[in-house]
Amino acid sequence: LLELINDILDLAIIETGEVKLEEEEFSLRETLKKLIPGFKLQAKEKGIELDLIYPDSLPSRIISDKGKLIQILSNLISNALKFTEKGKVEVRLESLTDSKIQILVKDTGIGIPKEKLSHIFDKFYQVDGTLRRKYQGTGLGLTIVKGLVDVLGGEIKTQSTLKRGSTFSFSFSYKPVQEKIEEIILDKAQDKALFKVRQKARGDINILIAEDDDFNYYIIDRFLKDYTTSRAKDGKDVLERIEKKRFDLVLMDIQMPE
Repeated sequence: LLELINDILDLAIIETGEVKLEEEEFSLRETLKKLIPGFKLQAKEKGIELDLIYPDSLPSRIISDKGKLIQILSNLISNALKFTEKGKVEVRLESLTDSKIQILVKDTGIGIPKEKLSHIFDKFYQVDGTLRRKYQGTGLGLTIVKGLVDVLGGEIKTQSTLKRGSTFSFSFSYKPVQEKIEEIILDKAQDKALFKVRQKARGDINILIAEDDDFNYYIIDRFLKDYTTSRAKDGKDVLERIEKKRFDLVLMDIQMPE
């Protein structure tokens, strides 16, 4: 009953057009990594797999409505697990444009008859009355999902095959976040050493960059693009390299592992 009341209230707010975007900057990857484990236990209890596929090509941070995305995904994943007795549920993200992402929730569940697909977003609609008794539910979840997707400036689609499974895919718009490149501040000793290095022919200078962070290394390496550079990822690697080769300069992270 409480679930029904909450769903009715959510739907009423959506239908009045009073739902507003509450945009914030956040990590979509981390948000999903925190959301998915909450459903892992339910999947494990049913003996099915729950997988998240998040391509590296997607932006690490975006500006969008985090709360509504969580509500949409929670509803779709919950439905997929509810109607899947064996097999798996897969959550996959894809980039559509520089400002639009698509998320697919695919299951190997009971599926939906083709003639019923056009009605699944209708209020209180149940594909089969007997399913309501077996799986429970208010019949408002997908209606709310569609309303929230509309608010996010996207669209939702469904593909389904009876007894083989369903795929719900929705898109949403986001604002890209300008990646911030932190300023590299050299202390006096480092600055003096670099000044001496610059006095020599640049191509003849060998510099060892001891840096375990990939992003920091990339920035330093770009800064020293006119020199010959090598990289060490930890203190042990530094010692091994300087024993084998003479370097004109070693730039070392003071918090290096090992």
